[in-house]
Amino acid sequence: MRYNITRTIYKAFFLVVLAVSVCNYAIAQDDPEPDDGPGTPCPPDSALDDCDPDNDVPIDGGAGILVAAGVAYGIKKVYDKRKQNKTSAAA
Repeated sequence: MRYNITRTIYKAFFLVVLAVSVCNYAIAQDDPEPDDGPGTPCPPDSALDDCDPDNDVPIDGGAGILVAAGVAYGIKKVYDKRKQNKTSAAA
């Protein structure tokens, strides 16, 4: 079976366009304010960090590393496939 690089490029382009277009809809929303007023009271014995409703989750660094690893793995797979096709075509 012949390896078609154009088809792979079209697939990758489609996935990138899909990811960028869906990105706007995947933004997390805050919970609505409770009926008894803004914010929730903290128990007196809780730590201040546990009580803060605006604590952000730091996922930026880990997500960037995973994306970079995925890109590197994809490049390696394409390189290996091209190398395999060149050796099979020469034989």
